[in-house]
Amino acid sequence: IYHLTSTCNFVEQQLKDDLIIRQVEKSVDLLANVVNSFGTIWLCGSSSGLSTALYVNYKLSTTISRFERPTRSLVLGLNPILSSTADNKGNLVETLAEELFIQGRKNDILWCFCPDVESKLVLNALIAAYKIKIPTIVFTTYPGAPLIKFATLKILIQSFKESDHAGYCTDQAHFFLASIICNHLKRISRRIQLNTND
Repeated sequence: IYHLTSTCNFVEQQLKDDLIIRQVEKSVDLLANVVNSFGTIWLCGSSSGLSTALYVNYKLSTTISRFERPTRSLVLGLNPILSSTADNKGNLVETLAEELFIQGRKNDILWCFCPDVESKLVLNALIAAYKIKIPTIVFTTYPGAPLIKFATLKILIQSFKESDHAGYCTDQAHFFLASIICNHLKRISRRIQLNTND
C-alpha cells in the first residue's frame, strides 16, 4: 500500500507538469493517426519496460481489435524463431532491427519503454525505425540517454528520489502514464470507428 500510495502521488506530481501534459496529448495524437490509417503499433521495452510493453499491447489489442480493417499492436523481440537465432551472441538487437525493416510501413509507429540509461535492444529498434522513417515514442528516465536523439517524441519521467523503492515507483509511473494514454486513445478510437461506419 505504501508503494502504491507513493507511486500515485509521484504520478500526480508528474501530471501537473505542463510539458508532460503536452507530451501525453501528442502521444495520443500520434497513436490515433496510426489507428486511423490502420497501421501497426510496434512496442519495445528493456528490463522492466518489457512488462509495460506487454501490458500496453493487451490494452491496445482490446481497443483496436474491433475495427473492420486490422490495426495491429506487436511487441518486438517475442518472436521465438528470431530469439532462438540470436542464441547467446548478442544478435537479438540485429534481429529486432530486421523485424522492423521487413514488416515496418510508413503508417506504423514504434513505442518504447526504457527505464535503463542505455539499452542496445531499444536503441537498435529506434535506429531501425528512424531509417524506415516511422515515428517513435520513448518513455525514459534519463535525459542524457543516447536513444533520445532517435525519438520523435520523448516522455521523460524524472527518477523517484526515495532510494528504498525508487525503481519501483519510476517503473509504475511509466506504467500509469501509458495506461492514461491508452484510455485516451480508446475514446478517440470509438469516434474513429463511428466515422468509419458512416
